[in-house]
Amino acid sequence: YNWSTMKQKYSIIIDCDPGIDDSFALVYGHLSNSFDIKAVFSVAGNVPIEMTTLNSEFILSELNLNVPLYRGAEGPIVGEPIIAKYAHGSNGLGGYQFEPNLKVHANTKNPTDAYYELLKSFDEPVIIAAIGPLTNLAKLFMAYPDVNQYIKAIYVMGGGIVKGNYTASAEFNIAADPLAAQIVINSGVKQYYEPLDTTTAYGFNRDFMMKLKDSKHPTSQLLFKIIDAKEKLDVNPNAVYYLHDLITLIAINHPEWFDFIDVHIAVELHGVHTTGMTIFDLRGERAQKPNAIYVAHPKFSEIQKHVLEVLV
Repeated sequence: YNWSTMKQKYSIIIDCDPGIDDSFALVYGHLSNSFDIKAVFSVAGNVPIEMTTLNSEFILSELNLNVPLYRGAEGPIVGEPIIAKYAHGSNGLGGYQFEPNLKVHANTKNPTDAYYELLKSFDEPVIIAAIGPLTNLAKLFMAYPDVNQYIKAIYVMGGGIVKGNYTASAEFNIAADPLAAQIVINSGVKQYYEPLDTTTAYGFNRDFMMKLKDSKHPTSQLLFKIIDAKEKLDVNPNAVYYLHDLITLIAINHPEWFDFIDVHIAVELHGVHTTGMTIFDLRGERAQKPNAIYVAHPKFSEIQKHVLEVLV
């Protein structure tokens, strides 16, 4: 008997910047059968907004997932966009080329208004998986201060305690729009933060990727092609891949595989070397009042086994 059918699905909006690991998160979100994906918002991040939107259209088309897709913010609230082409290939999907005859097309109406109207239209508050820069959400909180009541929680892939990846101290999603991150963290909405410390605690190896190649799901085979286009798995047999955004979605679905620690997080907005750094106050008794929940210590063997069950 399949008990998973008894579990109520999590109603979520995915706010993303595909991106290789975003693509894994979208495919997992659909195939796991644990989520009711209400909508997807693109945001500029790993690559410019044109590409993150096109890549979202492509992945949703391949999944036959007919949900509203909105083209989100094209850059940070202040300043110029930074991009991570070095990490995600020229087009955000590792340079993997696809035919642009897509079934799903993004809505280009004002994304802030669309977000609010959408959230307000649901029967109950939903979870937002924020796996790109936080610009869309910051604009939402600034424009509609009463929006909190429609959001159950936000799960953020962002930040780093020990180190960053875009710079020594800053993780990319936060560095891409530090002010947005600061606005969201102080919004008062319940939020769960998955920093690099959690998402890079363990990596997925080549053997894992090769299993996707032989999956019964065409979209899992596609994930293999995207990773392979970027990493040339034949010549990199010992490589390890971090799928940050995938881990973030799994924490919603399987909290039992993580520790949840109340924490105060601040975002560095003006550091000489540390702009975009997240400061997790882990001082115990002396720490500031918590404004977030740190999702820590993933149980990787369970996670990897589960991902293979879903994707293969």
